[in-house]
Order: sequence, then structure tokens, then C-alpha cells
Amino acid sequence: VAARRPLAAVRLRNDGDTGLPAGIVTAYDAAADGSVNFVGDAQLPLLPKGSFKFVTFALDAKTDIRRNDEGATESVLGKAVNGVLTVTTKSRRTIDYEVTAPPDEDRDIVVEEPRVDGWRPAPDMKGVEETPARYRFKIEAPKGKTTKASLSLEHTNSQTGTLTPLAPEDIL
Repeated sequence: VAARRPLAAVRLRNDGDTGLPAGIVTAYDAAADGSVNFVGDAQLPLLPKGSFKFVTFALDAKTDIRRNDEGATESVLGKAVNGVLTVTTKSRRTIDYEVTAPPDEDRDIVVEEPRVDGWRPAPDMKGVEETPARYRFKIEAPKGKTTKASLSLEHTNSQTGTLTPLAPEDIL
């Protein structure tokens, strides 16, 4: 919605015995002085029993996020064993984030990136949630600080070919 501003949201889990019907949800925030402030309205979709949804209300104008994606880097490894040549190409894409929380409030940021066929979170990535369409992970940003985090995705492609024992003149 806004390149450098996250959406204010809540994660709503239905742990009741039945589904929750679709409808409008209005969010308020209680301030330290006891006053109540309107945060925003959101459309809640049907929420089946045992499931959860993120419900977004408004832009968080107090939090700044910078995203940097420099694309994929590739490494190629070739191996010949018993007359079979295997060439493996490993691609790695890293997306870096810098989150600056407001001076007086901590932030828990849930980053979502679209899933692309064949790409998986790198083995060193922990806490990445996979949905049918997205990858999600959490960044905890303490008040007044800039927190750095990265999401690394990998794609591996292998090709094999059989080497021949024929002499060069026999191949020609």
C-alpha cells in the first residue's frame, strides 16, 4: 500500500466451536491517559473454526521500513562420477529490511513476500511461515531503534548427462 509504511494489523484466530461470519471490525486503542482512540475499520472475511487471518486497519505512520532486493546470485557446480556429469546451479536471493520503530513504542512487524515456484527459504532461515501464496516472518523492532533483518530464498536446478567412453575420432 505504501512502500515505506507497514499496515497496522491484528492476527485474529478463531478458537471457538463455530466459524465467525464476515463483517466489519472496528479497532480502538487505549492510550496511557485512559482515553480511547479510533484506529480504523476493516473487513473481516469468513473465519472458519480453527483458522486465523490478518486484519489490517490503517497505515502505521510512525514506523519506517526500507526494503532492498538486489536479485539472485548463482553458483554452479559440475561433478563427473562414473561417466555421469551432473551440473547443479544454486540461486540465492536475499531481501534486506531495515525497520525503524517509533521512539516510544516497540513494533512486531510481519513481513510477507510472494512465493515463487521452485524457491524455498534458505536452510539457515528460521521462523519462516509458508502459506499457499506467501512467505511470512517476524521482525521485532524495539522502540527508537533501527532493526536489520533478511529473508534468503534458494532455488536449485540440476542437469545430468552421460559421458561416453568413445574416442574422439569415433564421436566425429
